[in-house]
Amino acid sequence: MTHESTDSGRHRGPGPTLGWSAGVFLVVAAMTLSALVAACGQGEKTLLEADPGAVPLAPSYDAVRAILDRNCVPCHKGKGSDLSVRPNLETCEGVLGDLGRIVQDAVQLEKMPPGAWPRLTEEEKLTLLRWIQNGACAPCKPCP
Repeated sequence: MTHESTDSGRHRGPGPTLGWSAGVFLVVAAMTLSALVAACGQGEKTLLEADPGAVPLAPSYDAVRAILDRNCVPCHKGKGSDLSVRPNLETCEGVLGDLGRIVQDAVQLEKMPPGAWPRLTEEEKLTLLRWIQNGACAPCKPCP
């Protein structure tokens, strides 16, 4: 009586392999892809360069007011508030009186809003800059 080996459904060995060179290729490809993804953030275009039509050419004071109310006024309130940080950006006059500081701190240096509060988006920055470039028209300073 001869005993023949039968396959009882058990899998012998590691199964199908890609081979050493295919494995190396996959590792190198993954590393290259990772490097490309990491480099994507380098040299990003500004919103103005990438999509100049994303923001109106002449934003209104209401559009700017919404940005300031959402991002700045929670801390930069008028006197009498528990949370009163200068400059007061709650009023039209306060905003116009501190335009240079707003642009420097919030747009150029990106240090405002502080802490974990989200920074201004590219759309918000471009809206502020275009509003200023168009004369910073506001209820307290109408444009001709």
